[in-house]
Amino acid sequence: MRSRVISIEVTVVMSLYMMCLCPGGLTAQYSFPHPEVESIEIFATDVGRPAGIAMAEDGTVLIGDFLNPGYIRKATMDGSISIFATGIRSATGVLVHQSGKIFATSQDNTVEYIGPAGGEMQTFAVGLANPSGITRDYFGNLFVANQDDNSIIKVTADGEVK
Repeated sequence: MRSRVISIEVTVVMSLYMMCLCPGGLTAQYSFPHPEVESIEIFATDVGRPAGIAMAEDGTVLIGDFLNPGYIRKATMDGSISIFATGIRSATGVLVHQSGKIFATSQDNTVEYIGPAGGEMQTFAVGLANPSGITRDYFGNLFVANQDDNSIIKVTADGEVK
């Protein structure tokens, strides 16, 4: 039986770093200024340390505002910024869920949610450890990156932390 080695390289530009999933693992390399990048277009300003970003179905961009505790901001395609949601302490991640709800991780070690119209955030899950990002799977479960214990936590569609 012959074996083959298959090499797959995926690059993603995130902030000022290029992440590369290489056969040896995930590596980070400084990527800007890059000779092929002539300029970077600024989409929106006046967001205090954006931490988490997601696009809603209507094309607006939802931004966790870490420096202005309590806010998820909304940016329209023309770059104008408004307050979309309140009641979250230093958002660290934002997700638009297939249910239409918007979820955000909080420095309060919680996952908060709100409906697509905005307003006051509600607590969905508690007991996290400095969450820094959030995503979902096909079944509606959430996955949260916990910085303090170096783990990924599953939160079921019912809000149960696994």
